[in-house]
Amino acid sequence: MSQHDMTVDNGAGLAVRTDLNNALKALVSQSSGASAPSPTFPCQLWADTGTGRLKQRNSANTAWLDRGVLDATQYPFGNYNGYTALAVSTTLTAANLGQAFLVYVGGTTQTLPAISSCPAGSTLTFMLSVTATLKANAAEVIVNTYNTVFSNTMVVLAGEQIQLTSTGTRWVISLYAQVAGKLIGVQSFVSSGTYTPTAGMASAVIELQGGGGTGGGATVPSAGNVSLGAPGGSGSYGKWRLTAATIGASQVITIGAAGSAGAGSAGGNGGTTSFGGLLSAPGGVGGSILNNQAPPQYNGNSSSSGAPTGSAISSSTGVAGVPSAAPVAASGIGGIGGASAFGPGGYSSAINSSGTPSPNYGAGGAGCACGSGGSIITGALGKAGIAIVWEYS
Repeated sequence: MSQHDMTVDNGAGLAVRTDLNNALKALVSQSSGASAPSPTFPCQLWADTGTGRLKQRNSANTAWLDRGVLDATQYPFGNYNGYTALAVSTTLTAANLGQAFLVYVGGTTQTLPAISSCPAGSTLTFMLSVTATLKANAAEVIVNTYNTVFSNTMVVLAGEQIQLTSTGTRWVISLYAQVAGKLIGVQSFVSSGTYTPTAGMASAVIELQGGGGTGGGATVPSAGNVSLGAPGGSGSYGKWRLTAATIGASQVITIGAAGSAGAGSAGGNGGTTSFGGLLSAPGGVGGSILNNQAPPQYNGNSSSSGAPTGSAISSSTGVAGVPSAAPVAASGIGGIGGASAFGPGGYSSAINSSGTPSPNYGAGGAGCACGSGGSIITGALGKAGIAIVWEYS
């Protein structure tokens, strides 16, 4: 509790400073306490910890006005003291008229009272922290404010708030709002498909990761020589924010594939991940080959991926990874694949061992090293890209 009468009395220096500090504490804590501060002032705020409500004195300084719930999401047209929490599908009755309800379990259906029992002007208010359904009784209907859309049921999304008012013959949506900027959905794509926005989406943050390049393979060298396959590079990565108007009704998403692999041959480049024609993230570069060479030798991926297109919040080209190396004919190691935004590429391997495929989206496959006692090696695969769409109201 931190309250003060807002009068600083005359006194010794320490006493006055203490009194000032107490007054400031009351101000910054909104005069918090279980009982009302005294005296009161016009337009004064009071954090009523007894009821969990924020209150404000009216301009005439005659009464406290309720301004909403402390420590809770502020719904667009107000929170409600004494609301009822609904965790299951419920059929409401006329006894519930004038009440507010918080629906916090998704997939439930809240059935309205028979309209014949609801006098004109009576209301029901619903606050949704999840997606749920409101249903009129029997074959009755819910209509919009303009009396142009009729429906027996309506789906209300997480973060939305709706007030229904009875006309005596039907329910009318009298107030509707949505908590702006709320995360309402996440759609992930690991294979190509079509993105269709969730209802209520106003903007989306889109992440694209290009496909990872595949590591180079290696042929069996002659005695005393080595062959090295360079690791595959990672694909590029970008993050963008687009409005619903820019995205439109849908967008085709193409996921960049991992580069192709061949025995003793260079690794293929990763494919481009794209969001329609609006955004793209090119894939990583495949690992080159360096066959039948006298040691010491090393072979790294000398190229990075192309840059993402579109005006991004953040973006990066792919990285090359760690070169494969062989200081002598009997000793060598395959290089580590290029890391993507989602993690490292394929891990290094000993001479005459196959490289490790990439475990993470868009990262490159490992390189390899082959000595005269080994066998031909096929390059280690990179991993395909990914697209993630974060949807906001």
